[in-house]
Amino acid sequence: RDYKKVYDAVINIPQVRKIISIRTMHFGAEDVLIAIEVSLIENLHTEAIESSIDNIENKIKEVIPYVNTSKIYIELTQESK
Repeated sequence: RDYKKVYDAVINIPQVRKIISIRTMHFGAEDVLIAIEVSLIENLHTEAIESSIDNIENKIKEVIPYVNTSKIYIELTQESK
């Protein structure tokens, strides 16, 4: 299942503290939209945040190679501990 693949790939990124939600919408056999909301570890500077977003996108592409990057939406959430 795509949800489990995405979860397992993203949760193992060191900068990801928690996955809040993952939503997938399939339009066809190889046409999927993925929306993921994550909480990153604290005190990351802007460049590290941008790098983390790129890393999340790349991990999703690794586990679902047919996903178009224009259909990957990443939302960052700041949570208090």
